[in-house]
Amino acid sequence: MKISGSELEVMRLIWALERPVTAQELLKQLEEKQWKITTLLTFLSRLCDKSVLACEKEGRANHYRPLLSQEEYQQMETAEFMEQVHSGSVQSLFAALYKSKGLTRADLDELSRWLEEQ
Repeated sequence: MKISGSELEVMRLIWALERPVTAQELLKQLEEKQWKITTLLTFLSRLCDKSVLACEKEGRANHYRPLLSQEEYQQMETAEFMEQVHSGSVQSLFAALYKSKGLTRADLDELSRWLEEQ
């Protein structure tokens, strides 16, 4: 399931708030975006259609809550990325990271420690 950059921005805010929220609450938090309510409602509707959000009517307002945690979403996207871009090869991923980012000794030490803990 792919979500757009704008949809991901909405989801990051919902995950950070850690409670069901209304579109109006989200709109206030996203003031710098200068989105119209109809734009935000479109994103929320798409996220519900993709089963990323649930929408529950309470009184006159809809409340949105995540159906996936941020960690679950990251794991799904990472697995899809690994398969599509690196054919599932961890070595290919790390080779690309090493060449593009220039992994430091500290990065490699941190990764080594993490792998030992797992």
